[in-house]
Amino acid sequence: MPKRTFWLLTGVAVGTGSTLWAQRKVRRTVEQAAARLQPDSVVAEVGRSARQVAGQAGARVRGALVSGRDEMLRREEELWSELSERASRAS
Repeated sequence: MPKRTFWLLTGVAVGTGSTLWAQRKVRRTVEQAAARLQPDSVVAEVGRSARQVAGQAGARVRGALVSGRDEMLRREEELWSELSERASRAS
C-alpha cells in the first residue's frame, strides 16, 4: 500500500508542477506577443523594416549604376576598336 500512495503523490506532484510550468510559459508568450503588437512597437518595427529596405534598395541601385557604367565603358572601347579596324582596312 505505501508504494501506491508514494506513486500517486509523485504523479500528482509532477502533474501539478508541469501544469504550473506550462501555464507560466503560455502566459509569458502571450504577454510578449501582446507587447509586440502594441501600437508603439508596431510603428517602431515598421520604421526599422522600412530603413532596412531603403538601405538595401540604395545599395542595389548603386551596384546597378556601377555595373552599367563598367559595361558602357567596355562596349565603347569595343566600338572604338571596331571603328579603328574598319579605318585601317579602308586605307
